[in-house]
Amino acid sequence: MPSGIIEPDFPARTLFLLRHATAEQDAPRDHQRPLSVHGLAEAEALGAVWKNLLHWPEIIRCSDALRTQQTCKHLCQGAGEAIPDTWEPVLYDANPGDVLEIIQALPAETRSALIIGHNPTIHQTAAMLSQPETLYGPAGKSLMRGYAPCTLTVMHVPSERTWAQIAPATLILHSIHRSQDGWI
Repeated sequence: MPSGIIEPDFPARTLFLLRHATAEQDAPRDHQRPLSVHGLAEAEALGAVWKNLLHWPEIIRCSDALRTQQTCKHLCQGAGEAIPDTWEPVLYDANPGDVLEIIQALPAETRSALIIGHNPTIHQTAAMLSQPETLYGPAGKSLMRGYAPCTLTVMHVPSERTWAQIAPATLILHSIHRSQDGWI
């Protein structure tokens, strides 16, 4: 496990970006695609990892698509945390700029936030926000290889920045958790 994930070493602000878990391929509409049995297990297993290693985010922003809602619910169940009751429709068809606007609008006093969305947007957002020098380490190399379902990226916000001041290439890419590989 990467250092600095467990309290008290966490920085003033932490951003978590999560791609939904593995979804079924068939549904009448893409927005209604559910998680597969494997995806349900992935999300719950990540919740259990989170419960043991990470502090829980103060705010969760999640797409309103069925597969992201199910990812969020099973993640929360695995972590033993409350399930949010509001969803973000804009995250379904979002681009990285839309995700950045959601991040920049987070309340200033918030220490940590989780964004649950879709590929390629979540992957592109993680790459866009990463400081270039952090892309050369193991997490950066993993990020450049792709972004499988249920991949979690942990990003630290430099202490001198507020959420509103986040811009491309300003966050520290700390680590990535892939369901098939664990922590990178």
